[in-house]
Amino acid sequence: CTASIKYPRDQKSMRISPAENFLHGMYGGRVYYLNINLKKTPSISAFFALHYSKPFKKSLRKKFKTQYDSYYIRDTHHVSLSNLTLLCTTFSGYNIARFYDKNFKSLLKSGITTYYQEQYTIINKVVMNQIIKKFHKKFGKFLIFNVLLDLVKEKKVDIDTKLLKKIKKKIIS
Repeated sequence: CTASIKYPRDQKSMRISPAENFLHGMYGGRVYYLNINLKKTPSISAFFALHYSKPFKKSLRKKFKTQYDSYYIRDTHHVSLSNLTLLCTTFSGYNIARFYDKNFKSLLKSGITTYYQEQYTIINKVVMNQIIKKFHKKFGKFLIFNVLLDLVKEKKVDIDTKLLKKIKKKIIS
């Protein structure tokens, strides 16, 4: 049911199927994969989780944006599973089992708050560039901006109002 081959690594602009998009929401922001190779010598890879975020770079098509451009192209972020113990929960009437692993967004939230609390009192343009430089390879710009907006709502960080307006504009457009 996957739209393309998935590997346990961070990748930009991967195609995902509608089923993967649904599972991403159902499993709390992660989709679990297992690669099976049936050629010459059959083999099975270890389980791994991928988290999806919207790509920050917009498509080349400006006027005629298709549903495919915004729904099915995502940046993937790999998280290895340290524990294969299952957690059984209910989601929208479905009984689901998932592994005990950290939510990718919560990892970024804790990383940004500790970085912020150690060194700064307010996030301005210079601090924002340092945060992006520190976290963008692993998490991507879109997720960083999204988490910063969440942290402002939760009143865990203070951001310059002019910068906050720019972030909201970037995320919405």
